[in-house]
Amino acid sequence: QQGSVVALANGTGATIASQAYGPFGETDGTPASRFGYTGQQYLAPLGLYYYKARMYSPELGRFLQTDPVGYRDDLNWYAYVGNNPINFTDPTGMIAASGFASTSSTSTASANVPAPPSTNVGTKLDEPTFSMPIAAVGDKTAIQVAASTNNPRYAAKMLGYDYRTFGDMLHVLKPSVGLGPADNVMFHDNGDVYFKGEWKANIHDYSR
Repeated sequence: QQGSVVALANGTGATIASQAYGPFGETDGTPASRFGYTGQQYLAPLGLYYYKARMYSPELGRFLQTDPVGYRDDLNWYAYVGNNPINFTDPTGMIAASGFASTSSTSTASANVPAPPSTNVGTKLDEPTFSMPIAAVGDKTAIQVAASTNNPRYAAKMLGYDYRTFGDMLHVLKPSVGLGPADNVMFHDNGDVYFKGEWKANIHDYSR
């Protein structure tokens, strides 16, 4: 289970609750413990895990923000451990590591990502503090999320289109920016389209 919390015990050592997980941390309902899949903290109101550098969705099996170390860990900046959760974990949300301990030969330091100053001094454990990348939307701010053509139904829903209309838009967009039908692109929630980290277009410009 890669270091996941699978059971809770009382003071006598008797099991009082147990928890099973799917390969990507999927569960039936809310985990019994505040710490669950791969030992990470579960934020029940959001349905997400706090992986220090990023937030992780067990339902989607992917991170909701780009990897701070870029292509150093994976070509897909949102993938969780290269889609191999049986053999790897990601203790920091940046670099995949074998087993449930952070034993990867690539450390945070070698990834050339400065460690952020602690924001938990004097903060109770049950009141975690964390930040998420934000993007401006008009005169407001919103959490920046993304989807890819690896999951077109989710991407269409996120961007506000039905699946068939979204597919027609993609058929026009990809050749117009020099991409092939099989090229996997990323969509930000504002409609911006990226391929291998390079901005290509805005999907909303292709709506009819």
